[in-house]
Amino acid sequence: MIYILIGGVSLDINPISRNETGSLSEYLTGVENYLAEKKAIVAANSKDRQKDKQREAQRNKLASEIDI
Repeated sequence: MIYILIGGVSLDINPISRNETGSLSEYLTGVENYLAEKKAIVAANSKDRQKDKQREAQRNKLASEIDI
């Protein structure tokens, strides 16, 4: 392992090691799973924001109709 010292903190600049993360293949499989989960979360959040915008537009439309 290669370590560098930054601000008194030892940092492993090669985070993939068989003892800590398994083989490279196992590590990459874990990374792919993590990224798939992140993508699903981002997509769900995007849909929620889109629904929030639609609700806000409906409220604004109703408010403007009431003011007429």
